[in-house]
Amino acid sequence: MIAVRSRLILSVAILLCLYSAAALAQSPVSVAIMTFKEGQLSNWGWSWNIEEGITNLVIDEITKRDTRISLVERNRIEELLGEQDLAAAGRIEEESASEIGKMLGARLMVMGTNTQFDFKQTAGVGISIFRVSGSQAQVKLTGRLVDSQNGRVLASFEGVGNKVGTSFSLDSFKGISIDGEQFQGTTLGEATYAAIKEFVDNLIVEVEKVADQVAKEEAFLAQTGVVVAAIGNDQLVINLGSKHGMKLNTELNITRMQTFPGLSAPVRIPVGTAKVISVDEEASVCVVIQSTQPIQPGDVVGIK
Repeated sequence: MIAVRSRLILSVAILLCLYSAAALAQSPVSVAIMTFKEGQLSNWGWSWNIEEGITNLVIDEITKRDTRISLVERNRIEELLGEQDLAAAGRIEEESASEIGKMLGARLMVMGTNTQFDFKQTAGVGISIFRVSGSQAQVKLTGRLVDSQNGRVLASFEGVGNKVGTSFSLDSFKGISIDGEQFQGTTLGEATYAAIKEFVDNLIVEVEKVADQVAKEEAFLAQTGVVVAAIGNDQLVINLGSKHGMKLNTELNITRMQTFPGLSAPVRIPVGTAKVISVDEEASVCVVIQSTQPIQPGDVVGIK
């Protein structure tokens, strides 16, 4: 009877592990697509907002795919950047991506640049009076995938589109939208959409490479909390309160997620211990018992 019960418990444990692994494998990863920057482009007189246009087209392409990417709403990103006075081009780099990503609730961020957006008419070909002129377009997008947990660049990738077609004068682009059907039917439009498709293909590949590790880390963080503020030399505010089961005098371990060259995943470094001295519904105040280095916002908190 004991042997049967033991086998039953073992079977249930295995099923739970398999279910947990399958759930992690399907867990979505929150991603924020930041507004594309404009590289050193040769402006031949377009009136489009290239940065916004490319960004919106990339987002549209992602939403058409069945992926683990869970996109942060574009409006939320614009509102936050406006509030933080970071909307100006070039203000957002890896060092600020971590802070912004945490505010947005996005674990991964895509920092893109439109490095090429060229269109030119080519010489006509034909016999006698029958002559057809052509056009050539080249578009190149580059991107970096950034982990907002630590500001680390996880991958670099690109998307390129080269198209040759019938002739379009520059005047042909007047009055049409960069995300409209008329633009899509032009040589430049075809090159743009080809670059975006390849860019999104490569982005999905890079997200899939880190998705399982990110899901495991997010699951770990969901069972723990983080330091949100350090007060003086020995008090901390954490984002765990009574609704999370936190109680007075609970002792906590505090660790820091740190990356090292040659390792694909961050390492949890113990930085101290603390004890809860005040509990509110959504947060608690702790006093530091001991620390090996200054404890700072973002450090992970778990019950001992």
